Amino acid sequence: MHIHVSYDLLGNGWSTCFIRVDQMIHQINITHVFSSPIEDCMFVLKRMIKGEKKDSFIWYDEPGGTKFKIVEILKKSGEIKITATQFENSYGEEIQNEKLLFEFIILKRIFFKMMYYEFLKIANLLSEKKFAENKRKDFPFNSFKTFEKSVLDYV
Repeated sequence: MHIHVSYDLLGNGWSTCFIRVDQMIHQINITHVFSSPIEDCMFVLKRMIKGEKKDSFIWYDEPGGTKFKIVEILKKSGEIKITATQFENSYGEEIQNEKLLFEFIILKRIFFKMMYYEFLKIANLLSEKKFAENKRKDFPFNSFKTFEKSVLDYV
């Protein structure tokens, strides 16, 4: 199975994440209005590094969003199953009628590296004035530093 992630910080409170699972590319539009989506993802990954066996986070759109569930596969050392579902409920409403977007199994350390390098790319690009316009406030630099340490110690 081929997996690729590309996170694009658009600025003005928006991001887009492209996730390729084999030949299918999924575009996920993300608002930063309700939370810090990068930080939400990093917190879950850090908890899993510390031993959580399953966790989830939501990237909201307006309306709706995408829920990511990450579950460690106990029978296969080091693998996790990632399931993404989409919903149309607005922020604050109970999530109902989730529809499967994709799911895949991947080595935990590989997925964590993928996400780390996507966020590192953004952190580095934000040092460029032209790139940083209307984007700087959407990136959680302090949380990234602790995430970076956790991931580098883990992998």
